Amino acid sequence: MAILTALFLKILPFYFLIFIGFLLGISMKIDLRSISTVVIYAITPMVVFKGVVDKHFSYDLLYIPLVVYAIFTTLSLLSLLASRIAPALTHTHDKRVRAIVSFTAAAGNTGYIGLPLTLAIFGEEAISIAVLAIFGNVLFEYTIGIYFLSRGNFTRTQSLLKLLKLPALYALLVGIVVKYLMNHHGLQFPGSVYDLLTHFQGAYSTLGMLFVGLTLATTKLKNIHVFALIYPIFSRFLLSPLLTTALIFLDKNLFHLFSASPQTALIYNVVLLLSCTPVAANSVMFANLVGLPADDAAIAVIISTFLSLLYLPLAISLMI
Repeated sequence: MAILTALFLKILPFYFLIFIGFLLGISMKIDLRSISTVVIYAITPMVVFKGVVDKHFSYDLLYIPLVVYAIFTTLSLLSLLASRIAPALTHTHDKRVRAIVSFTAAAGNTGYIGLPLTLAIFGEEAISIAVLAIFGNVLFEYTIGIYFLSRGNFTRTQSLLKLLKLPALYALLVGIVVKYLMNHHGLQFPGSVYDLLTHFQGAYSTLGMLFVGLTLATTKLKNIHVFALIYPIFSRFLLSPLLTTALIFLDKNLFHLFSASPQTALIYNVVLLLSCTPVAANSVMFANLVGLPADDAAIAVIISTFLSLLYLPLAISLMI
């Protein structure tokens, strides 16, 4: 019951912001492309940079983002495979629908929902693990994720160029260098800059939720594809935890990537929890950025987040 309450209290502001965005969307004309451009090109890099320099990470945890990246990339590839094997059944003759599903079926809401849940269930010691896992999610979104999504509207070369223009990856690299200098050469991070980055973090969450509501205001039910709604929920709530469980089994018995860590069991639990999160809210913003109709992504975000109220407590009860 405590888990359900914590989850409800976290999701309630999510829906409040969506509702505000919806009201704004039906009452005035707002340029969604400009908002998505500001968030992805200006705000997100600051949030990623802060995430790197803000936490202490031990070297035995550095496989975590790579494992999460592999999981989300596999989910994306599976969605493309499913849509190509049976396009008549999935109604995915439209490559734009395939592109959107390749993103929504893989990227999870690891930050807005996953991180607070991790803190509530496993405590402060799990935060560094969760942040590294979220980096894996970010890495997917800004490489394979945005590439496949762009392919719904652009050629391979154009999609690759769009990927390379996104500043979040460069912010991640700069953050790693700064963190190294802080740890090994005594570099001091100014408090005033840290406070500024904190404001960017709040703006990122707020604008992301408002954007879902703004998109929903212009969504027409006739534009919704059943496959684009059902498959991401199936992927996030079933395929993702099953694939993660399989990788945990392989690591315990074959790879031993985390066997040297005193937090092995905690690592497994945190990664498994984050693998169960609903569709990432920023899927809507990414779809808009590359010129794809974001209706399918918006509906998938809203319904999967609502279903997580029932699904996540059940998943957590099986986990701990």
